This record gives sequence, structure tokens and C-alpha cells, in this order.
Amino acid sequence: MVTVFAFSIENFGRAKEEVEFLMGLAKDGLQKMVSKGEFLDRNKIAVRVVGDLALLQRQVRDAMN
Repeated sequence: MVTVFAFSIENFGRAKEEVEFLMGLAKDGLQKMVSKGEFLDRNKIAVRVVGDLALLQRQVRDAMN
């Protein structure tokens, strides 16, 4: 089991450009995981995202779904 703490509520206090950059990183990382879906399934890897997802940009939530 691996836990990744990727974005805390305090990060929303950063400059708008920084928050947008971090959201873009999250979106890109999630989309990359989705492209490896067969690998994840074959190796029984589950990805769970927790927290107040409503705070995230729509593109990030879409990538999660």
C-alpha cells in the first residue's frame, strides 16, 4: 500500500498561477494513470482519491472519474 499526500487545503493559499499549475500536474498524472488502465487492472492496483473534491478544478475531477 502506498499513500500519496498530493495537495493540502493550505495550497489554495498560493498564488492563482501556482494553484493552476498544481491542478494541471494532478490532471496530467491522473490521465497518465488512466492510460495504464490495463496494467492497473492486471496488477490489481486501486487508486482512491479522498478529500473535498468539490474544491478541485473540473478537469481534475473529470480525470479522477
